[in-house]
Formats: sequence, structure tokens, C-alpha cells
Amino acid sequence: MKKRTLALILALLFVLGTAGIAPERAEAASATSLSAMVRRAEEIVNYQWTPSRDITVWNPDENDYRGLSYFPAGKKVTGLPYTLFANEMGFVSLKTLNQYKAVADANYSATAYCTSIGKTRTGPVYGGCCATFLCEVFGGGYMSGDSARYWTVSGIRRSDLSTAKTGVKVADIRAGDGLIRHNNGHIMFIGDVSETDIILYELTPPLARKVSVKKSECTNSSGYFIYLEDGEYAVYNAVVKSRQFTDDSASMAPIAPVVSLDKTTVGRSGSLTVSWSAVSNAESYRVRIYSGSTLLADRDVGKETSCLLTNLPVGAFSVRVTASNRNGAGVSPAAGFTVVFPKPSPRVTVEDRSVSASWDDTGAEEYRASISDVEGNEVFAAAGEDLTGIETALSPGSYVLKVTAAYPEGEEKTGEKVFAVSDISVSSEKESYTLAESPSFSFAGGKSYAADLAALDGEEETEIFSGREIEGASLSLEPLPAGDYRLRATGTTAFGTAHAEVLFTVLGESGHDFVEEILVPATCEKSGVRRLTCSGCGESYEEEIPALGHEWVEEGNDLVCARCGSVQKDHAHLYQKEKTAESASGVPGYEIWRCSCGKTVLKIETAGNAGALRSLGRVTDGTGGEKAADVPYATGDLLKGTEDGKEFSRLLAVKGDADSDGRISALDYVRIKNHIMETRLIASEAEKLAADANSDGKISSLDYVRVKNAIMGR
Repeated sequence: MKKRTLALILALLFVLGTAGIAPERAEAASATSLSAMVRRAEEIVNYQWTPSRDITVWNPDENDYRGLSYFPAGKKVTGLPYTLFANEMGFVSLKTLNQYKAVADANYSATAYCTSIGKTRTGPVYGGCCATFLCEVFGGGYMSGDSARYWTVSGIRRSDLSTAKTGVKVADIRAGDGLIRHNNGHIMFIGDVSETDIILYELTPPLARKVSVKKSECTNSSGYFIYLEDGEYAVYNAVVKSRQFTDDSASMAPIAPVVSLDKTTVGRSGSLTVSWSAVSNAESYRVRIYSGSTLLADRDVGKETSCLLTNLPVGAFSVRVTASNRNGAGVSPAAGFTVVFPKPSPRVTVEDRSVSASWDDTGAEEYRASISDVEGNEVFAAAGEDLTGIETALSPGSYVLKVTAAYPEGEEKTGEKVFAVSDISVSSEKESYTLAESPSFSFAGGKSYAADLAALDGEEETEIFSGREIEGASLSLEPLPAGDYRLRATGTTAFGTAHAEVLFTVLGESGHDFVEEILVPATCEKSGVRRLTCSGCGESYEEEIPALGHEWVEEGNDLVCARCGSVQKDHAHLYQKEKTAESASGVPGYEIWRCSCGKTVLKIETAGNAGALRSLGRVTDGTGGEKAADVPYATGDLLKGTEDGKEFSRLLAVKGDADSDGRISALDYVRIKNHIMETRLIASEAEKLAADANSDGKISSLDYVRVKNAIMGR
């Protein structure tokens, strides 16, 4: 159902024009049956034609044909194309199927001011609209005066040749109905209704089509049928029937089911679920799998409406479902899928600087694993027929693990995993404290910390406390007895755990007064040395000064240290969640994510206007201009302000706003779906963060479902 629902949600419906022109006329209306109506609808949605030139689809800025804005020359197209020029072009542009067949090869694109829309439109010169489609399905005869153009939606509704009823709920919809939007804007034909599904036919940009929808997903709180248009649900609560209509559903053969696949690409060891719409008068279903024209499997599944396919060989396949009863059968169009050699999916765990990686055995002849640093230098490599895991120790930093599976006939698939080896640090304010002082420590590098404290006496140590959870990143102890101590910290990072420790001393009654002397200054990457000498007794010792760490500033795709001038080429940001804030006082909930280079991102829970963020900072767009309070903020904007006396600039990522338009709509979860299926990857850093709607650090089907549910109010 998922792909059927996506096909339904992505449809953009259009208002029908009102004018028509001579000279062609339709046939007079005559008695028609449900089976004849379904047959005519099937002919229109399944008619195949081949453009002799590239033909722009109707209103290409809002519609596409398989990712293109045009029907490509020389490529077979299935379905009558949509157009709505009417008399704007000076000739009959809206056609019945038979009329269209005569001009299909001569079709071309044109641009004109469409008076029925009130806008300039580009699209096919010849084709049909929703009203021409329904009139032909009903059997013809819905004429606007002497015009050859079939009548408008409102004209059909008022025609003496039809009966109309308003306030129709989903439970009242029947096969043979023409279902109308509440404002006459669009009309579709209902081909079949079962307990759970409705099969509809319509002519809407870019082509005539057949769609199966779930009643449960298309019923609003008032019981009316709803259909997603331009990101919002429109209500359809009126029906029209031909007065000549005769219902022969009891004696007609089933209509063709609508088939959907839970995926179009599956790994060799994976499985595929085939589902199809329930046809009300079908007594049984049959599933056939083909490789080209060769039948591979033929399965009778009774009245089930799905089946699971497993153990398929590598290759391209198609599946057809036949619905049958004693009067005949309806065969679905072919749904294609591909079985491929799977790429490995590495898993990585990090404990201190020890890295363990593993992946599932996918049946490859050999596996090759390598780890490279951010500059592309290989730091580890291994290969083997049975290799499904590696272990190694690495220095702190960011890395890429690549696992390549080598299959027969030279085919290879590579899976990647980006990970980091994080280090934590714990530092004491001083090397020594007096009996009256409170030893104080600060922690860095982790998301949370726990500490162990022990007193040292030669080779012996006495535990004072263990596993104490640290609030924030600092710890202050009560004054301690004289002696030597060790504080050991355990930090939790985004990639595992790390440890660090610090030694300190509590002096007796005659405490020292040390004076510091720098012997070797510390740099960004190297530690220094200082000497501490007691001004009273002359006792002295040397200790290490920790490396200062780089102070990174972004310059293009590179990072430049403001302190030493070091450069990191093509730095890839790796963010960790630093702070979470619940919504309060009109400010939406948000998270702050920070990269090791210091760059921060404000990830906002919900879409809204810039004024809601005023207490956090000023929202600016890509040009640097500040957004007004009533203007929506969007993924990719910047939040600028001050914090602790320092200015900051944080990238905005609005959860679910994967296309940076400031709204959460069907376009967003389609974009997320395309990224997951690797048909159109998200490149923008901000949009990747926004697409991770559940903040688990990756873009997956969980994010897609979350965005979809948010749009549907769940």
C-alpha cells in the first residue's frame, strides 16, 4: 500500500476549463453498463503511444513524467496525456481516445494564456482532461451546446443526462460513480469498491491513470472522501451517474488489480512482498513472476491480497496478478523489480581507542575491508574469503570504513560506515590542594561522565567512590585528607566509551606556594612543559601542559586554525547532540548539535515563523537579510546571536523540512524516500540533518514514516 499511497499523494490535480470549440462532435449517449464503463476507462489509462518529439507535460513546474518535465521522443508512453488549453490554441485540444489516436504522432508542445486557469501554461497541444475522460467513460453525449468539447465538471453535474447527489460519504460511494470535489474542481471515475479499497480512474497531469486507495486512509472525520492536492487534502463529497447507467457488476469479469511492491530493488538473500488492491467480485488471485518473457513462478493464492517472494536469483523480473471469477479475469500491468548482489552493511563499535567492525555474510567470494582517515590515507586493510569482522586500535579522529564484497563475474558491492574515535579529558584546577580547599575538575569530549576516586599509598590504592555520575562537565569535591589521589573519568561519546585520569595531591599543614615557569610552550597539537617551584622551601617539579587544540574557522570546504594556521582540506562535519530544550513560552523545542570543529546546528522540532525564535537569535536567509517575524524559518537559514558574551551563527535544520521551503509537506517525505532508495540523494548538509527527523544520526524509513504521520495529523 505504501507505493500506492505515495502515487496518490504526489498527484497534483487541476481545475477544468469552461470553453469548447467546433467542429468535432461526440456520439449521442446511450444505455451503458458498468463493465463497458470500466473497459473504456482501462482503454484510456492503458493506451500506448510514442511521441515523435519531446512533448512538455502540462504545467511542468508542478508535474513530471518519471522525473522528467516532458514525454521523451521515441519512448513509449502509456495513458492519454492531460491538457487544458481548450480554445486558447484556436483548435480542438481536448480529445476523446479515438480522436487522440488520429493525432497522437502529430502531438507537440505549446505555451498559451489559459483563460480557464487565468495563468500561462505549457503542455501537450492534444490530450484530454478530467471531464473529457469521465464523459467518454460514461458513453459520450455530454455536450456544451454545439461544441465538440465535452462538458465541464459543473456542466456534467447539471446535465439532464445525469443524476447528481451531494453530501456523499465514503460508505456511500459505489462503482460507476463520478466522484466530484466539493467545488467542482476535479472529477474521477470509481471503477470498483471493496470492503477496504476503492479503485479510481482519472485524467490528471501528466497522464490518465488507475489508482487504488485504502478507505481508512482517505476518510476524514466527517466521513467524506479526501484526496491530497498541492500538499493539502481536498474533500470529494458529490457523485454523478449517467442516467443510462446499468449495473452489471454481478455478471462482469473482475477488473485488473493494482499491484504494488514493497521495494523495487532487493538483495539476493532478501525477500519481496507483492500486494494488490482487493477487487470486489474476484473469487481468486494468481501471481506470476517473469524473467523477460520466461515464466519463473505461477502461484494461486486464493483470496489473499499479498504474497512473499524469496530465494530469487540475481536479475530483472516482473510480476503480474490476475483476478478471476466465473465470468472471466482481469490481469494487472507488469510491476518490475530487480534482484541484485547486496552490498555489505558494516557495524562499528568503539571502546576507548579499540575499534571493532562486523558485517553479515552476503555470500561473496571474498571480502576486503579498509579504514581511511579524513584525508584519505589508508590506516588499516584486511581481506579474506570468510572475513566478516575486523579489530584494530586507532588514534582519536574521524574515519571511513569500506567493506567490499566480491561476487562472481567480477561484480563488486561496497558498503561504507563513517565513524569517529573520540577521546575525553579530565583536568584538575591545580596539581595540589591544601586541606581547606575543594579539589575541582573539568571534563571534555564526552556526552556524559562518571568518575572513580582512589587514594594512593605507594603501590596500594583505596577506593573512595566509584561510578559517581557527573552533572554537566565539572566536579567539585569536599576537602580531602593529605595524600596522593587519582580521579578516573569514564565518558560516553556518540561512538562508544573512553577513559581518562588525573593525579593530584592534598598537602599537609605546611602547604607549598608554587610559582609557575613555562619551559616549553604548548601548541595546538603538542603539549608543553612547565616547572612549579615552591617560593617557601624551594621544592620543585615539572609537569605537562596539555596541547591547546585547534581553533577552527571554516573557509569554503576547508577548516583553517585561527591559532596556528593549520588546514584541514574538505572537512566533513560530524555532529553530536550537545543540548536538548523542550518547547516553552512559544519557543518550539530544539536541539543543539556540535561538530568537533566547533560548528553548531540548531535542529528545530516543528516548522514556524521567525518571530518564534527571537528569544534565541535573529533568523537570516541565504542572502544574509534578517527574516521578518511573520516569515517562516526554513532549513538552511542561519540563527545569529550572542551567548556568554560571544557571537554565534548556527545553521538551522527544521525536522522534516528536507527541501528547505519552510513547510513540512509530501515533497519532504518523497525527498527522504528517494534518498533512502538512493534514486536521488540529498546533498545539502542542512537538509540531511532535517531529513533525520527522529535525530538518531541517520536517514532511514523511520524518518520517512515520522514525516508522513506528521503531515496526516497522526
